[in-house]
Amino acid sequence: MSQDPYRGLKDVVRYNRHQYGAAAAVIALSAAVAGSKRVPSLLRLAAGLVGAGTAALSVSSLVATHWIYDRSKLRHWFWLDSLTGGTPKHWTNIHCGLDDSTQILTSRWGPPDTVLDIFDKGSMTEPSIRRARQLSTPGVPSVIANFRKLPPDDDSQDLVVAIFCLHEFRKREDREAIFTEIARILHRDGRLVIVEHLRDEANFAAFGPGAMHFWSREEWLSLAEHSGMMLVAETSVTPFVRGFAFARLT
Repeated sequence: MSQDPYRGLKDVVRYNRHQYGAAAAVIALSAAVAGSKRVPSLLRLAAGLVGAGTAALSVSSLVATHWIYDRSKLRHWFWLDSLTGGTPKHWTNIHCGLDDSTQILTSRWGPPDTVLDIFDKGSMTEPSIRRARQLSTPGVPSVIANFRKLPPDDDSQDLVVAIFCLHEFRKREDREAIFTEIARILHRDGRLVIVEHLRDEANFAAFGPGAMHFWSREEWLSLAEHSGMMLVAETSVTPFVRGFAFARLT
């Protein structure tokens, strides 16, 4: 793990620089309008409020990001123990271009059967994930995989881990497809563990409209049910991040 105490914050800003750049432009324009004596007072007031609100939201998102990724227990992986159901013999790690977990999890469980990069440019359309793939440094070698037909055999995995990646599927049908495939490759006693931000009050408070990039708890449970899985464990990693463990229905 990187020793840089601000690595998480720096990475998020790099990957989402278009959003922070737009916020900076709004703040600058609002300040210019609010400070101009040529502009009607009501418009100056409105511009000041917009600028102040944008600045406050930008600061709150940066502070929350730094705490979540650089200071919280998220960085210390022990919280996964409550979700995995034991040490897996056969496990798969799934990501879509950012893999900060395989090396750490390998030190805990031994090497995975496979590490799958399931990025799909037709399904993952947000600029942030494309930029992240361009800027990130590859870690453990990954297998490029079609999320509609994962390489592992049926009933072959004790555990499938997907950390901060499945929300990148913007279409419900694609999320259903990956959940169905994961259910196929799991043992009957196996588990899918996902870790995600949620579209909830805490994330709206920290990230404002950015929370719309995430999906709700109800959506994840609905996807599991659709694919023949059920919730067997759940943990709050931080007020902004939740971990779920799903198992196949027998």
